[in-house]
Amino acid sequence: RDGTLLHINASDLSDGSAVTLDTLSSISTGTLLNAITTTSDGHVDGAVRLIANEMKSGTGMKISSNGLTNGTALHVTSNDGKMLESDGRLIYIDGNDESGLSDDDSMVEVNGHYMADGTLLKLTQMKTSSLTTGKILDIHTKSSGLTNGAFELTSNSVQSGQIMRIRGDKITSANMIDILSSSSNLNASSQIINIDASGAKNGSIVDVKSPSLLHGNVISLTSAKLTSGKIINMIDNTDLTSGKLLHVKSISTHASNPLHLEFPNIDTGDGVRLDIGKHLTSGVGILLDTNDGNQMDTGGALMFVNGIKQRNGTLLHINASDLSDGSAVTLDTLSSIST
Repeated sequence: RDGTLLHINASDLSDGSAVTLDTLSSISTGTLLNAITTTSDGHVDGAVRLIANEMKSGTGMKISSNGLTNGTALHVTSNDGKMLESDGRLIYIDGNDESGLSDDDSMVEVNGHYMADGTLLKLTQMKTSSLTTGKILDIHTKSSGLTNGAFELTSNSVQSGQIMRIRGDKITSANMIDILSSSSNLNASSQIINIDASGAKNGSIVDVKSPSLLHGNVISLTSAKLTSGKIINMIDNTDLTSGKLLHVKSISTHASNPLHLEFPNIDTGDGVRLDIGKHLTSGVGILLDTNDGNQMDTGGALMFVNGIKQRNGTLLHINASDLSDGSAVTLDTLSSIST
């Protein structure tokens, strides 16, 4: 029950092999080494062990298969086993005590430097649709300060194509991407999503296409508890010329209310406020322009102020208390006016 059945002592061996299992190409269904045990309670150090605790460089175990085409160099299988529990693993790499790793060190590294097609790392769960609360990939960290992120994808040589792609062609009520945070301690410098494209001079930083959408929202922003903050903030531009800070356009001939602002409970504030600034000279603060349009009939209006149920106050107030030259209101028409 104890001891060693075969012990090969090669303590002075510096070159060669203590054991060599050699066969030519005739082996097919056979095996060079077959280790079998029927124990149901294996040792934590494994039924097969390689101990090389003094090794500081080199490789502990190496599998070479230079002629491999459609085979498998290393195959770990549970066959028809269905008994794995939360602590069960087919492959387990334990580096818990490694605390001195540098930025270039890795627990697991997969290299495919000359790869042109195929997939370097593939995770599949395609036989059934049974996966619900489980995950294909689960990454956890307890770090409180990550400067390079828990997950980093670097592809600095890409000039066309995509660096990351997510597909969900049969999605109905699911979310393609869920970003969740229950933290109530976000400060002014925190961002849930941060896109830094400081060197970009052309193109679109964010491009959302939904050409077949009939109902719903292309972008929905909600912030019910907002008080002194802003839902959208566009403020740092200093060099704008012919560009637009905001451009809204629809060429629909059936649009009934393309731009709608609602403030049903506003009391003493300003519903819409435009601060033009003190440098306006010959420009126009607000321009309503029909361009080349000439189809307006007697029921049309470029501006309509509806205060039909108001009994007090002022519907239109123009304050020009310091005006010394010019006009507070100018009504201008050519000779075509008749009736």
